[in-house]
Amino acid sequence: LESRKRVHGDEHPHTSTTIHNLTAIHQNHGRWIESEELFLHVMQTKQKLLSQEHLSTLTSMNNLAAFYPMVEQLDAAEELIVQVIEWTNRVHSHEH
Repeated sequence: LESRKRVHGDEHPHTSTTIHNLTAIHQNHGRWIESEELFLHVMQTKQKLLSQEHLSTLTSMNNLAAFYPMVEQLDAAEELIVQVIEWTNRVHSHEH
């Protein structure tokens, strides 16, 4: 991760991918707080760099929403899923 940050910077898509992969490792070891922090970082970075409605941003939001039930944050999961559905419908309605 640190080498990615040095080479590409903290907000580069390759760095975000590496951070996302690190969340899976944290989850597998029961490091829920670290996982959530990294999920949030990836999602917020993609929102900033790509836009709210970009597919990669929506995927990151969906990943965080799928994580939340593991830590019994069902309301947060539902809120994110609703946002993902709303944004996806907006994007697809403009494409057709």
